[in-house]
Amino acid sequence: MSRFAPVTALAMLVGLVSYFLGVSAPSSQAQLVGQTQRLCSDRFWPPRPEEIVTITSDNLTLPMLPPGGTFSVYAVPVDRWFVMTAASTFHSIGERFTIEEDLGGTLTAKQRLLVTSNTPPAEVGGAPLGYVFAPGSQVVFHNIHTMGNSVPTFSLAGYLVEL
Repeated sequence: MSRFAPVTALAMLVGLVSYFLGVSAPSSQAQLVGQTQRLCSDRFWPPRPEEIVTITSDNLTLPMLPPGGTFSVYAVPVDRWFVMTAASTFHSIGERFTIEEDLGGTLTAKQRLLVTSNTPPAEVGGAPLGYVFAPGSQVVFHNIHTMGNSVPTFSLAGYLVEL
């Protein structure tokens, strides 16, 4: 991995945060680099152990969700952003869910999960995701199928960022 990969990822995060908060985005490349360098100080990257989040279904009772139903798996602290970096699920073939952000009752889809394998999740891995969840929001599974389905076995990973 390039030593600039965290800089690139955080530069994208700066742009997203600016957009969602209505804060003026950097107007020049120099300003973007300056903001990114401040975010890439030792304080922000790599995340400290207490900022790393791993969420698994190991100790949860996974409910049956009606069509359109949601199930909250993580409450984002009100003073932090949550960046989801990986997701893994296991369920019967064909069950369909999305991972969504629930912020004050407004759902925003982040990742569609069309489970096509009966392979249980191993270590959380796969393609990097980089989905950002706002402070005070909930990470939820949303049943987008036309029939009721139980929430799949899952592992999610990411980290918290204070901005």
